[in-house]
Amino acid sequence: QQTRMERLASLLGHTNPTSLPTQSSSNELFNHDNQSAALLLPPRVALENADASVRLHAITRLNKSIEDGVAQGIDLGRALLRRLATDDDVSVANAAGTLLASQLKGVLDQEKAMR
Repeated sequence: QQTRMERLASLLGHTNPTSLPTQSSSNELFNHDNQSAALLLPPRVALENADASVRLHAITRLNKSIEDGVAQGIDLGRALLRRLATDDDVSVANAAGTLLASQLKGVLDQEKAMR
């Protein structure tokens, strides 16, 4: 049975309560107006936010979810490709492209190992 904090962490797109940002760390990353959106929205939803800092933080969270084996799928790949192709913020497009490239490399490496 999950504790309240574990359920909250799960709803916020985190794998466990200790991965929830603290007030001080979130203030370093975002101003007060963007903090709620960045932390309350699931990463896949935050990826479509109008604010570049929220999108960039979402990519960081998605990367962590992928590493933990939580996030995957073709919709995620399409969302990252859309960020790479259309985002007006260079850092967001770069982060999306880097994550997408690393995921594609992982798939290719798995296929190569299976041969």
